[in-house]
Amino acid sequence: QVYNIDPSTYTARPGDPLNLDDLRKELDEDGDEQDDRLLTTISLPGGYSALGIDTYFERNVDWVIATGAKIDTETGKASDAKLFIIGFDAYDITQSQMIASLALDAEYAKGLVADNNLVTVAMAESGIGLVDILHPRKMYLAKARSLPQHKKSLDIQRLAGFEAATYAVVAGDYNFSIPRLQNEDDPTSGGFYIYQNATTGFSLKGSLNIPASSVAIHNQYAYLAAGDLGVVVVDISDIEDPVEVNRIAGDG
Repeated sequence: QVYNIDPSTYTARPGDPLNLDDLRKELDEDGDEQDDRLLTTISLPGGYSALGIDTYFERNVDWVIATGAKIDTETGKASDAKLFIIGFDAYDITQSQMIASLALDAEYAKGLVADNNLVTVAMAESGIGLVDILHPRKMYLAKARSLPQHKKSLDIQRLAGFEAATYAVVAGDYNFSIPRLQNEDDPTSGGFYIYQNATTGFSLKGSLNIPASSVAIHNQYAYLAAGDLGVVVVDISDIEDPVEVNRIAGDG
């Protein structure tokens, strides 16, 4: 789904402007039972569900790159991972087309980072993969690296400030029907990892036994969504020795 998140569309309009508090709620002025800021919805083909998304505006293209899988709603299990490239009309965001897709050798693909003609993907039991999208209709998986004990990767973020591409990766047991992390109190079910991509492949630099479903990076800290264990804050100033520094109670 594509939303208009420019508040001035409603706060600066000449007739009946809204305040910011109005925009924190559902906005349905035309009474069609959907938020007026929703511009368009793009369905993935073949019964696929979108699990991750990133924008790609390099090389004069307007793309959204999505990961997906087929979800069994009864078991919450995923299968048949794919990567999709969707192109948008630069002058009309409601117009789009499916440019290409790539089957990935994994149960699912979820988190991703797209830049410099490459997409780095969290690929479940296959770990992390690097897809070359220079020629999208001929894109291919250039390299991959499984996580320790083949734990299932769920999300990935790039760390700034390193000459070699460096990534924070989280893994865990995820139920896609709920959807939420499961068995987060079992440290063997997932973890937090830092990898660097060198010419010889992905190399593991540091790790912690903290299952998580997603990760966000700010300055020297990684914030891990750890389900019932809350949000775990990790100091990653030394990527070879990440240190847990705080836990914030709640549903992470």
